[in-house]
Amino acid sequence: MLFVPVVEEIAFRSIGHRGLARRVNTVVAAIVVSSWFALLHHADDISFVGRTFLLSLLMIWLMHKTQSLWPAIAAHASHNALVVVLGAIEAQIVRWGRTLT
Repeated sequence: MLFVPVVEEIAFRSIGHRGLARRVNTVVAAIVVSSWFALLHHADDISFVGRTFLLSLLMIWLMHKTQSLWPAIAAHASHNALVVVLGAIEAQIVRWGRTLT
């Protein structure tokens, strides 16, 4: 569960954002990279793009604020773990609902 956040944070925040920020304004780089990150994650379901865009901006802010990629990796991994846990809880509630009807 930790491998994907590490790879994505390196690719998008470290390489993508930092590389683009050398050529354009840091804010513009953050918007471009966060848009790309969100669209690649949720091109099939536009309802999640805004949330993912904001989470990407948060990861970039964490990276800048701490001057380290590790807090962004930790936040990304925590988010992914929360999504998995909530998905499992939701699936269990749905199963319970089916047994009650």
